[in-house]
Amino acid sequence: MSIYEKKLPLLIMLAFCLFFYSSAHAQESYPEKAQLRFMYVDLGFLVKDALSPSVSANVLLSNNWGGTLNYVLHFKEAKELPGNYSPGLCIFSPCNPTDDLHTFTLRLARRFHTNTKLLRFGIEAGPSFLFFRSRHFVPDGGNWFSSNYDTYHTNHYSIGLSLKAFAEVPLCRYWGPKIGLTININQFQPYIALEVNHSFGYVRDRLRFKKINFQ
Repeated sequence: MSIYEKKLPLLIMLAFCLFFYSSAHAQESYPEKAQLRFMYVDLGFLVKDALSPSVSANVLLSNNWGGTLNYVLHFKEAKELPGNYSPGLCIFSPCNPTDDLHTFTLRLARRFHTNTKLLRFGIEAGPSFLFFRSRHFVPDGGNWFSSNYDTYHTNHYSIGLSLKAFAEVPLCRYWGPKIGLTININQFQPYIALEVNHSFGYVRDRLRFKKINFQ
């Protein structure tokens, strides 16, 4: 990884922090009583080395601030996979051994509405709680239906930082597609990934059309 790739997440994190600080300061200058406006669930996946399933719960207040609770499961080929690994019939051992990263994230969210209710943008930032299961291999004689390696896991825990920028297209009041770019800075598998979701729940208000006077 080049020095530019290492510095990019830090620069993005700094930009997010400065924005959230300035937005919160501006909000204090014009206080208003915030009320719950939208509440919905996102179901989708991250496009990285492989498709990683993702699920999120979102709340948005009337002042355009909100929060997101997100879970993502990442699969990646086991780092210690031996070159001569044979799974046998894949009955007692996995055909494609993986290291698994479970990511639980709580992000502060800020939405930006356009003139139409059918498009809005947003950014999010917050901590990630990571559970990493790495797979290890021990040589075993094996036979025609079992692997030539026994495997076991070790568990690791850590905290990271998650950043996200996205666009939402609530085509109807209770559903709409959503696409974004997600960054996660952590010690196990830091990544930048495209995220594609479908939002279900109360995602926007009813559209109101102006009456046309033909007189």
